[in-house]
Amino acid sequence: MFIDIKSQLDNPIVRQIMSACVYKNSLDAAINKLVQYLNHPTWSMYGWLENGEIIGICGFEVHQTNRVDILHIAVSGDARKRGIGSAMLTALQELFCLPLKAETDDDAVEFYRKIGFETTAFQKTKGTCSFRRWVCVLDSPVHKLT
Repeated sequence: MFIDIKSQLDNPIVRQIMSACVYKNSLDAAINKLVQYLNHPTWSMYGWLENGEIIGICGFEVHQTNRVDILHIAVSGDARKRGIGSAMLTALQELFCLPLKAETDDDAVEFYRKIGFETTAFQKTKGTCSFRRWVCVLDSPVHKLT
């Protein structure tokens, strides 16, 4: 089940899962990012529940009628490699019927490629550091008329 969990961002399980997709996998960075979700009116956080427990999170922002930006996505360590990440993205497409877009690093780009995202590399600069990032886009699903 994929539900809105923005009211549960203080849940230690959500914090732990979030730490898997923030800089240096830091719990402090995860908490800071979750506070940003609370304060940002257009950012949403949904969770994937199994047996009543949150085992995956997906933070995103819907841009009117043209796309959904994936801001964060992660699955708890013991639930990885079971298709939950791709199931969350499928659920997002079913909810909004819009293309999905994500920016990611070299470590996660294969996750997006495996489920059909088109990927394009670009250089990003922060301060004096330059590094490769990836824009990943999945077109909206085509609905057939019967």
